[in-house]
Amino acid sequence: MIARHLGLGLGLGLGVVVALAGCASESATSTPPREAPGDDDREGDGEERPAAGRDTSAPSCFAACQNASFACNEGAAFVEIIDTGCKGEITTNSGTLELRIDCLNHRICAADTCADATFSATSFAWSKTTCTREVP
Repeated sequence: MIARHLGLGLGLGLGVVVALAGCASESATSTPPREAPGDDDREGDGEERPAAGRDTSAPSCFAACQNASFACNEGAAFVEIIDTGCKGEITTNSGTLELRIDCLNHRICAADTCADATFSATSFAWSKTTCTREVP
């Protein structure tokens, strides 16, 4: 009689463990929600382009500004943090330009040309330029 109760209890216990393990594996493999789209997610033709996890939030911008040097598709950028974002220089084949990143208005200015931008903890992008943190 005791063996029967132990067997039943053990069987129920294993069933619960298996059921919980099944739930855990489903939630671990589910796709996380997508971040807010940046300005480069969709073109007028509706075709989606990846934003590489960037968004237009001030926290993402300030996180990007915590990095000092970036490799850009058109050169390199070096920045230092200021109260509204960061400032520095971007060096391209055309020369070196002043770079200002305004986290409060999610805009980047290279010299006197400004555009809306997207940010992540390790990158920023505007117009056709993308800069990603350089890892020493």
